[in-house]
Amino acid sequence: MSAMRDYALWLEEHQLTDSAESQRQYIAEHDKPVVIKAMHYVETEARLTCDPVVIDMAEGVRQMNRAELADELGVPRHEFMLAANDEYRKRGGTDSGHIGAIAIAILALLDQTRS
Repeated sequence: MSAMRDYALWLEEHQLTDSAESQRQYIAEHDKPVVIKAMHYVETEARLTCDPVVIDMAEGVRQMNRAELADELGVPRHEFMLAANDEYRKRGGTDSGHIGAIAIAILALLDQTRS
């Protein structure tokens, strides 16, 4: 599970909203960093999880070792982000987003089927 998803679940479980104080408390309890993203980043990543090209790409990497795709916090590796962007365009993908959006959407799809 990604660090951002862990944090979001923790906030929900503790009935808290995201704030500097919540972040400090989470870090103190979990010894993990917190990733803050602008809402349009989150919306783009969510939209990409419904893109047929991204869904097909996720199936293509399903059997890969997770450590090859993302670090221990769930952040996509730079090489994976670049390869995912390149493959998405080669397959005719037309959506746009930040540099890691496609890789993050792929990881989210993999997480959905693993949970």
